[in-house]
Amino acid sequence: MKQNTAINNIDSIIFSIFCGIVATFWNYFYGLDNHIEQLPILMRAIDNSYLINDFFTNATSGFGPRYYFVHSIAWLGNFVSIPMIFFVFTLLSNISISIITYLFSRDFFNNSKFAGIVASILVMSVSTIRIGSTPVLFLSYLEPYSVALPLVLLSFLYAIRKNLILTGLFSGIAAIIHPLFGLGSGAILLLSYFVLNILEGNKLLKDYFQIFIGSAILICLSLINLIPHFQAEIQQISSEEFIDILAHFRHPHHYIPSYILSIKPIILSITFLGAVAITWYLWQKKSESNKHQSKYIFTVSIIIILLCIGGYIFVELIPSRFLVTAQTFRFLNIIKWIALILFSGTIIYAFSDNKNKICNFSLFISVLSPITVFIALSSNVIENFIGNRKSFLSNFRFFFKPVIALVLIVSYLIIKPTTSIYLFSFFSFVVLIILYRSRKFFYSIISLTLLFILLNSFYFPKIDLPSKFESKLSKFFRPKFQLSDYSGDNIEIADYIKQNTEVNAVFLIPPLLGELRLFAKRAVVVDFKAFVFQEPEMLQWKERILDCYGIAKSNGFVAAEEFDENYKTISDSKIEYLRNKYNISFAILYNQTETKFPVLYENSTYKLVEVK
Repeated sequence: MKQNTAINNIDSIIFSIFCGIVATFWNYFYGLDNHIEQLPILMRAIDNSYLINDFFTNATSGFGPRYYFVHSIAWLGNFVSIPMIFFVFTLLSNISISIITYLFSRDFFNNSKFAGIVASILVMSVSTIRIGSTPVLFLSYLEPYSVALPLVLLSFLYAIRKNLILTGLFSGIAAIIHPLFGLGSGAILLLSYFVLNILEGNKLLKDYFQIFIGSAILICLSLINLIPHFQAEIQQISSEEFIDILAHFRHPHHYIPSYILSIKPIILSITFLGAVAITWYLWQKKSESNKHQSKYIFTVSIIIILLCIGGYIFVELIPSRFLVTAQTFRFLNIIKWIALILFSGTIIYAFSDNKNKICNFSLFISVLSPITVFIALSSNVIENFIGNRKSFLSNFRFFFKPVIALVLIVSYLIIKPTTSIYLFSFFSFVVLIILYRSRKFFYSIISLTLLFILLNSFYFPKIDLPSKFESKLSKFFRPKFQLSDYSGDNIEIADYIKQNTEVNAVFLIPPLLGELRLFAKRAVVVDFKAFVFQEPEMLQWKERILDCYGIAKSNGFVAAEEFDENYKTISDSKIEYLRNKYNISFAILYNQTETKFPVLYENSTYKLVEVK
């Protein structure tokens, strides 16, 4: 079958949209994970009487980092249901990420549409490294970051197009939604242009004027958040307490490298950065590369790496309140995005060489893991080095490809890539249809896929299917659109509580059962997930955690698991103490927990006791 080298731009955009839709439906959910702390704040913004005796909801009802995001959603809730708003925004966010990725990669690789669609595949399916927030760049649920990210990427797109006014505008809008990520990213993009102009000896006043205007727009939009933030934080806790609670006790997975980097993450991070370095080296050898864009992207990357080094030194070694607040490792997501785009360029140039199809295929599938992509790229460089020299090693070059293929297979078996290999494989299959197509067949595949997703998401769950089919279908494209889509012991006890207890009752709960606020609509003393960013309520939050769950040797969610084990052996005298201090009416205990309080409800995991 003959390859179609002239890929239609409209087809490519449609494919990017298709990637965003499929990635959203793949594992979308509403109501758990970060929504445990997002949704109670939103519900209070909608209804002032929502959980009026809940500490977390009261502490976060004023101005905070989520304020504009929450109140925008609350306003839209006057016209559309909240679950529908969350789903639509998540869908639009992922579609935007996919399209912007396509446009950025296409522009960067000399109008190569193939590079653009390969980049969309990688960004919408491939897992990178966990340090710096999530290993994947698209999100399966809505939060402020998922709205801010496409705006930041759009500002980056306009930066390489040398429109720094729009760079400042879009990153400034992102700063309203997510103050730290939007402001920090915009500052990095604009500062990088300023540094690059200085290094290149650019003396054109219009270029510096653009940087100034873009920066002014970014600062003005950021002040919408910064001014009320500093007005609200009149009573600050000490820097030592702030750093201890925010960075060490609750969020070490975001702030503390020594907490994040065990042996496996270190290997993944080193190989990932090594793969990026090799990709950059290979790309710079291509005469087609745009030198200015390349230098700009390199400058952005260096500034982010320097910020991360500062984030390590001034968080873990010499703690600084400012650097802790900045959470510099979050900007690594920009480098992850750049890396996947660079990988796409390496792949399309490899596929332009029809002599090494097996090697090219190995390179393509290697991107599913940092280790394997490093192996594949390293082997490519070594092979070229050996092949260009007449030496003893050149006699073994014919054995090189089989050995590398074996190493890749063994690597996959050992590391078990965490990415959705199904999404990656399916997107790749659709791209093959673009390259070797009947155009009608391409749109037929897309249409049938979307039809299946819609049926499996909305229709199949409502009908009785044979258990064999139901178990397989429920693994894919069964999004959780609303709270009623969930089941389990935690949901069952929440339903009982909602129907059989007073609305103003306060509950003592296990540390990782914060969803009770949403499913039962009842106040709780505290939970580990729902963190209070306002000061001095941070201190009160930690005090409640230690009061209810005792002491843990670890930090972060490892500590939360220790707290959970402590809670399983909580005594009646401890419960009585908490009842008197926090005015609790009921407690949700584990089944194995011994108690003399009357049991009102029990299932296979939990029991509800009255402690009045």
